[in-house]
Amino acid sequence: MNSKERIRNAVRHQPSDRVPTLYGDVSWISLPNTRTNRPKGGFLDEWGVVNIPRDGMVHGDRTYPVTTIAELAAHLFPDPLRSERWDGVLERIAAARDSWTMVVLGSIIWEQIHFLCPMEDAMVWLYEYPDEMGAVADRIIEFHLAELGRLAGSGVDCVYFQDDWGLQNGLMISPALWREFFRPRYARLFELCRELGIATFLHSCGHILEIMPDLYDIGLDILQIQQSDCMGLEKIMAACRGRLTLSIMPDIQTCLPYATTEKVRCESAHLLEATGAGLGGMIADDYSHWPAGIPPENIAAWHETVANWPALNL
Repeated sequence: MNSKERIRNAVRHQPSDRVPTLYGDVSWISLPNTRTNRPKGGFLDEWGVVNIPRDGMVHGDRTYPVTTIAELAAHLFPDPLRSERWDGVLERIAAARDSWTMVVLGSIIWEQIHFLCPMEDAMVWLYEYPDEMGAVADRIIEFHLAELGRLAGSGVDCVYFQDDWGLQNGLMISPALWREFFRPRYARLFELCRELGIATFLHSCGHILEIMPDLYDIGLDILQIQQSDCMGLEKIMAACRGRLTLSIMPDIQTCLPYATTEKVRCESAHLLEATGAGLGGMIADDYSHWPAGIPPENIAAWHETVANWPALNL
């Protein structure tokens, strides 16, 4: 069984010969030429946002190009089909035929909006200017639909999206507003992915239990969970088992930064057991690319526990 087959089986909720992993079985492909490094540090992205990484995290200090709803409505978007964005992408997909290929398309709607303007403003504008915000959100979805059109027929297995929705005890907006404003727009995106035969992967941090059934209903395939403790593993599995495939690992807030290596091994074994690792519906996640505050030996303990998990004779 090769890497592509392992992840495909996980998404189909079918068993694999070993635990499929995000860090060993996936070929990550990012679009090139979407940001420019700045001489004084940080980078300017194609949306006009200046990011200066801090404390090991990419989203540290940010300079926003938008300060009013009128500026947001008039903001010039990048061209999703600009040839430089796609340099070598299709070739990399073709070259990784035995791996599960995942093209990173970034923020779906919410993060893209509050990267352009302060989050507080974005939240207020959702209520004060719903029509203007809806028009901006629709433009962002059209941007992603064009990207997906570029990937049609490429053979790519999956696309990666992100939108952090959770605080520590629930969504950062009401579930009713999420369902009214964001769900139908997500559904448009996931529907085209399904028509093209491309799986969908969503990263979303925090407590998002309330919208997990919605995400399944509108066609999401893989949900990345890196902060499971605020929701509880049993509740996550009750919401997702047999529905969403989880890309999951020990909690990056409460476990990996602070636990002893032995505790990490115990937590890892408990997670693998609870999620039915290797039986389908679960992918071992990774955080080694953003290791801020996490001892490398704890990442290694997670990887070793996954590697030593009993294999299936398929």
